[in-house]
Amino acid sequence: NTAIEKLKVLLTEVEEGSLDEALTLQTLGYAVMSNENFAGAIRYLKRSLDTEKLPQNVVYNVGYMVAQLHAALGEFEDALTFAETWFMQLEQPKADQYIFMANIHAQVKNHAQSIPYAEEAISLAEKPKATWFQLLAANFFELDRFGEAALILINMTSLWPDNTAYWEQLAGVYMVMEKPQKALATLKIAFDLDLLEKESSLKSLVQLALMQGIPEHAARLLEDAIAAELLPLEELSLIHISEPTRQAEI
Repeated sequence: NTAIEKLKVLLTEVEEGSLDEALTLQTLGYAVMSNENFAGAIRYLKRSLDTEKLPQNVVYNVGYMVAQLHAALGEFEDALTFAETWFMQLEQPKADQYIFMANIHAQVKNHAQSIPYAEEAISLAEKPKATWFQLLAANFFELDRFGEAALILINMTSLWPDNTAYWEQLAGVYMVMEKPQKALATLKIAFDLDLLEKESSLKSLVQLALMQGIPEHAARLLEDAIAAELLPLEELSLIHISEPTRQAEI
């Protein structure tokens, strides 16, 4: 708070339109941001940029910060407007900067525009994060491009084979695509890896086996699930030939 007060005084003393004013506004913006006053920080940082006196490398950093602050406030349309201008100025954007753009576009339902940013981020990163793949799969799913969503989820099950959710989501996408055989195979792999624990997933696995005309296989799966105490014995009567629950939400 003391720094903020001193900077406000300094702001009245520096020459208007000078580098000193630009740097004072920038520092004031960061100080206010540290006080969690994001709206105030945006105002000061934008004023700093408006002076057009900041060095170009500093302009990039400040522009990125303004876009992030708008996003933190849930002002995604404003974040996108500012981020697009900032991004165009970058000579060689990094993976984190690409995924930031992908996230902003996804937040405003620009799923088609989000996809190339997410793909580029994944290709540039030495170790892309799981959330980046999740974002890409979700974009494809929202656009009803289920085949491409399935390919992303297949990749995710290879990279993170112990994550139950990815197997369940992949099976769900196959059900939406009306490919029950692939859904069955996916859930069976997850079951063999001791990953299935939710009753709904186990029931879907058994129902899929019944639908594919292999009741003996369904019976063995059911027996194994009950033996492992994953499915209560009293649930047996609730298993019937019906369409399994579609767990396709990503």
